[in-house]
Amino acid sequence: MGSEKKGTIGLSDFNIKKSGKVISCPQGHGPVNVKNRKTRYCAVFDPARCNGCPNQTICPVTQGKKAFYLRFTDKQLRIALRRSAINTEAFKDRYRWRAGVEATMSEHDRRTGVKRLRVRGLKTVRFYATLKALGLNILRAAAVMAAMLAGKPEKTSSKGRYCGRINIFKERFWAVFYFFVRLFCRSPRAMSMCQ
Repeated sequence: MGSEKKGTIGLSDFNIKKSGKVISCPQGHGPVNVKNRKTRYCAVFDPARCNGCPNQTICPVTQGKKAFYLRFTDKQLRIALRRSAINTEAFKDRYRWRAGVEATMSEHDRRTGVKRLRVRGLKTVRFYATLKALGLNILRAAAVMAAMLAGKPEKTSSKGRYCGRINIFKERFWAVFYFFVRLFCRSPRAMSMCQ
């Protein structure tokens, strides 16, 4: 069952409860009787009201021998309830956040290749996906910092910038040095150097 045709009245235009009970038609007329058989529903409408209805040609209610009938299944009921819920403001407010996260998930896939992991198992896949998400967050934070720094004019002198770069290099050099010392040297003297 695809989308409803334009210019016609669909099942979602009727006032229907989740139990399948039809309360009223789009014109506000209630049914005379509502029948339910397993997964099928039938609402019986008064022929006196349906014969004079201006929407009779576009309405899904069909004429029978004794009355007018609206017949639908469980699946059609679920689709109609979903369509009527989509038009509410509460749904639109909750659903609008999805558009924002779609770009994030797409970037998570494209930049990290999370859909093509070379590991199997729930725990391992979760670990790898978490690390890739962490890496993506670091890249995004770095982009934000770069944009913030690009917007600010530098007020430091060239000497201050030069000293700052030396300090950064020195810290990184010693971090790498101590890493390799811990990795390859197991002697007590080397371990005391690292602490």
